[in-house]
Amino acid sequence: MKRLALADSAQGRDNNFLLIRMVLATMVVFTHSYTFTDGDEHLEPLFRLTSVPMGYVAVDMFFIMSGFLIAQSWIRRSDLASFMMSRVTRIYPALWVNVAFVLIVSTMITSIPLREFLAHTETWKWTAKNLLMVFGSGGDLPGDFVNNPHPTWTNVSLWTLSWELYCYFAIAIIGLVGAFRHRLALLGFSAIICGVHLYSSYVDLENWTSDFRFPAMFAAGMCFFLFRDKIRLHWGAFALSSLGLLLSMVFAPAAFEWIYPILLPYFTICLVFLPGGWIRNYNQCGDYSYGMYIYGGFIGQVVAMIPAIGLLPHLGLTFGITLGLAALSWHLVEKRILESPWKQPTTDWIRQRIARVRSQTV
Repeated sequence: MKRLALADSAQGRDNNFLLIRMVLATMVVFTHSYTFTDGDEHLEPLFRLTSVPMGYVAVDMFFIMSGFLIAQSWIRRSDLASFMMSRVTRIYPALWVNVAFVLIVSTMITSIPLREFLAHTETWKWTAKNLLMVFGSGGDLPGDFVNNPHPTWTNVSLWTLSWELYCYFAIAIIGLVGAFRHRLALLGFSAIICGVHLYSSYVDLENWTSDFRFPAMFAAGMCFFLFRDKIRLHWGAFALSSLGLLLSMVFAPAAFEWIYPILLPYFTICLVFLPGGWIRNYNQCGDYSYGMYIYGGFIGQVVAMIPAIGLLPHLGLTFGITLGLAALSWHLVEKRILESPWKQPTTDWIRQRIARVRSQTV
């Protein structure tokens, strides 16, 4: 079988990033449907088998791909202003529209009087934290979903965005200090982060697992890009990594939590670049994955307000409504912002301000 050099595959946009991210966002919606309809994520199939929910694995794959793409973004630009503008315009405009949407709908469904909802400290705290996302997501809005099977989580998916931003900051710092020129040192540092994550998973240190999980997956993706000239993608190796994941699920479910982080990065990168043909036509549709991700949690809770709704009707309604909102988010907000003519002048202005600050501090 032919081996593909990752460096060659990573040069263009003919890949499966958009499709896989959409599938992963749908996996997150699938996992949350169990929680929203039964109040217990332990009923989700992968969780019952391995104690690791499908949505958990999906988010890890998101961070692997993000580490690859964000490292690529910095190295190809090596410019803080351009990097900042790209990251801000990709995350925040759609997020702000999402926050406004959630607030408007919540005024209609909250169980407390509207005036009390609008004046409530938690409403303002939730809004501020989710608009900024630097200090974590804002928890729950008062009076939302109090009679649902899972009466918390106004918009559960948003909490991972803070970790995404922290990883962006890390890439910017690494780039600014010139550490990308020392990729072996970065590989070693990443190996330490991944090792701590694996160890904490093995001995079941829950807090450590939470703190190191996303940085470990992001660092793994970053290293795949840094060593793209050394890495070969091969269908045989992809099959072996897939088989390893499957066998650990079936025959060693108790060990799956610390086995899958080892195999998942190569599996994910292969999935992005190896399959070709007609599935690449999905790239013409647009990137609906971000909208699917940020709206899925809230819509899942809204749909769960329907009395005695079952899993499959809940999943179908949630997916359909969220897909529609994701399409609107992409075509009316995200795509327009990304293609906006003011991006370059704004980037130039930021670059000038940064240069001025640097000149004053020298």
